[in-house]
Amino acid sequence: MDTRGVPPGARGPRLGDAPRLAVVLASRRERSRLDACLASLVPQCTAHHAELVVVRAGTLGDLEATYPSILFVETAAETPVAALRAAGVAVADGDVVAVAEDRAVVPPEWLGGLGAEPVRDWASSVAEFGSRLREAAAGAGRAERAWPGPSAPLLSVIVPAHQAARYLRDSLEALAGSSLPRSLWELVVVDDASTDGTDLVAGQFADTVLRLAGNPHGPAYSRNRGFEFSRGQVLVFVDADVRIHRDALQLMAAEFTRDPTIGGVFGAFDDAPSAPGTVSQYRNLLYHYVHSEGEGDAETFWAGLGAVRRDVFVGVGTFDEWHYARPQIEDAELGRRIRRLGRRIVLRPQILGTHLKQWTLRDVVRTDYLHSGVPWAWLLLREGRSAPERALNMELIYRLSTGAVWLAIAALAAAPVIRSLRALELAALLVGLVGVLNIGFYRVLVRRLGLARTLAMFPVHLIHYVSNGAAAITGWLGHHLFGEPETPASVVALADTGVKTWPPRHARPRASVWTNPPGAPVEPDEDAP
Repeated sequence: MDTRGVPPGARGPRLGDAPRLAVVLASRRERSRLDACLASLVPQCTAHHAELVVVRAGTLGDLEATYPSILFVETAAETPVAALRAAGVAVADGDVVAVAEDRAVVPPEWLGGLGAEPVRDWASSVAEFGSRLREAAAGAGRAERAWPGPSAPLLSVIVPAHQAARYLRDSLEALAGSSLPRSLWELVVVDDASTDGTDLVAGQFADTVLRLAGNPHGPAYSRNRGFEFSRGQVLVFVDADVRIHRDALQLMAAEFTRDPTIGGVFGAFDDAPSAPGTVSQYRNLLYHYVHSEGEGDAETFWAGLGAVRRDVFVGVGTFDEWHYARPQIEDAELGRRIRRLGRRIVLRPQILGTHLKQWTLRDVVRTDYLHSGVPWAWLLLREGRSAPERALNMELIYRLSTGAVWLAIAALAAAPVIRSLRALELAALLVGLVGVLNIGFYRVLVRRLGLARTLAMFPVHLIHYVSNGAAAITGWLGHHLFGEPETPASVVALADTGVKTWPPRHARPRASVWTNPPGAPVEPDEDAP
């Protein structure tokens, strides 16, 4: 059945199928350059049973007769390259779409290079990192982008995206403007069952676009699929609503080159969030403050703007898409596994991105309570004594503030019962204590937004602590009364029967560290596919 023009999310999973592969070639150059590209691409597409779509700016001439196996799309001569790439993605029928331009001759094994390569020796990788970065700094390869050939790029930038068209262009344009030469990194965008044209925006910038059908699978799942079709020695995860600063990729690459012991690194939001509302400004500046104050070795990981060595990512078993089928704490949980293996994670607030998300108060409460707080409490209780003391939201100030807010609530509730103003005075004192404990954050708000807007944000900050306190209580009760959250029956059924689908079923991490002490070797998970 021809599914061109049907949104990927509406196609549904297919039993027993491998992903369909398509290649889109955007052509604006002279005919001789196009012929040179096709001379290499046609045999590769035939060998890999891949559809080949060529979108040509200008008339086709005899191209269709010369290459009858290729789907050609003719556009106006002045059509820009981005529009050519998007038009090709729109008509391509692949679940995995490799997008390229006729600016360079295609390497003979380019298509065969799609998919994860075996983990390489890290010592030699570090040496290669250094030499290639030095070449880039000297200006080598800047005149024209080198084709992403079979040799692994330094970085694979993986962007999970669901209904993200309104943010994605801004995010990908920032990546395209990175100071790290484009020949040193590849871009993989995973469209998680979107129906808003996310894949068409992605096709204008990405080397590879993965289109997942059916219902949304979640960022953990999407990042894992992106990893499977990446080739870089370091995996860089960037959220679709994050606009990185120009030097972010360069700084990440430098961290891994400078210190080979680092297994992961992540950055921070800047202090200039784009969404103007009070709640959005508060939330994004809170993230900025927490990360900017936590520079150095970290106990967790953040995938909004973070990177992991490929061998470390494989060694700990990738993201836990089994337990985290929604946006929750899948990145923090991955970081805990990395740390339990004795690998270092560092927070570098100089690696910056602008958060584009527009927050509402409802979003804040849902995130703090349901998507972050309860799963985080469950995770800490599962770890027991090994739980981190210096995790970003486990600092003493955080715990004291949460306790003070809940004691203030208790005092307010007791005031009409005991008929005493002392209870109201205690509540006011406790609320004032929260202000004193968080004076550093409020200074940032005043400096950035002024006193009046900072005062308007204070109640939102109190609600933040209320939500997190409620999440801690819920997590504790759930852990002790019900144990681990149950996996959805549909996921269990597919796992038990061994039926293969595309997109694949959710899977447990490929390795488990919960029974291994830090530094111990990781045994493969027998339940993993």
